Amino acid sequence: MKAAHLASAIVAATITLASGAAQAYPWCILGGGGKFLCSDKDERMQLAKDSAQLSYLEFVQRAFVADTIRYVPLPGDGNYAATEHRGGGGINLSAATNSSVRERIRMAASEWFHFYCFAKGGKAVRYPINDDADLINVDRFACHPKSDKPGEIVAGEPMFGMQGSKSTAFGGIEKDPVIVMYHLGNGSEVKKRWGYPKVWKPGDSTNLGTIIEVKIPQAKMKTDSGTETWVKLVELEPVKP
Repeated sequence: MKAAHLASAIVAATITLASGAAQAYPWCILGGGGKFLCSDKDERMQLAKDSAQLSYLEFVQRAFVADTIRYVPLPGDGNYAATEHRGGGGINLSAATNSSVRERIRMAASEWFHFYCFAKGGKAVRYPINDDADLINVDRFACHPKSDKPGEIVAGEPMFGMQGSKSTAFGGIEKDPVIVMYHLGNGSEVKKRWGYPKVWKPGDSTNLGTIIEVKIPQAKMKTDSGTETWVKLVELEPVKP
């Protein structure tokens, strides 16, 4: 009798755990999360390591994989793309209460990027928003080579970058709610779109003069000739005064 009760208890506990897992991760059971959301840390690290010889955009096409994800090359010279993360397969982006799901998608994108950057021998650097004051819930990371100099964390130009988000917009072919991640395939693309990784402030010396006032996405500059002009923040690079 005791054995029967014990067996019943084990079965009940197993059902409860399975039910809890289904509620927590329905996208893994119904397929919406795919490799992107439903692989663990070790699996992500191993895929990043195995993909170290690929370009970043090639890696994205291997890692950002699910029934709900579409890879979209964007206009340019082939170094700029987006991944559109849609609802379905257990993922509901339209519900206001699903901020935790959207945050999980954003965190997964960030983790994939960091693992791949590490596999390439680099370090992920967070970039400020210097080009659009209306952007919210956005993370920007570029992968820089690690520095060999004491006290320096990174060195040289960025290698590639990613803009992650948890905010939904209406886009894609279906015009349904989507979360869009942007992927910049090389350092030139990063510099062109994001500029230098610095939060600019009045008094900073730059390649175009001294900053007098900052209103994202522009700064009012005083040039060496004494004139004042407005320029885009993404055009600035720091110089020693």
